[in-house]
Amino acid sequence: MRIQRKAILLAAAVIAAGALAACAETKEQRLSMGELSAQRMLDLADVNKDGNVSKEEFLKFMGEEFDRLDRNKDQRLSREELQRLNESLSGMTGG
Repeated sequence: MRIQRKAILLAAAVIAAGALAACAETKEQRLSMGELSAQRMLDLADVNKDGNVSKEEFLKFMGEEFDRLDRNKDQRLSREELQRLNESLSGMTGG
């Protein structure tokens, strides 16, 4: 359950930061949004809290998220499974 929340928060943070960056008026504002997104990803995926996300940490995190999304456990994500992710993210970001 904790991994699910982390994965959803990570994806929501990345999407929200991207949307805010697109709306930002200045280069400095866009950079600030990108920095917030990177920090959120670091907070969620950096298991050993060394300030970096290793390839191992990243792949583990994303693998767990894939498994959570793959409801029928066929090792493939269908349009419907991906749509559920999109709906979850929309609910969390108020969109």
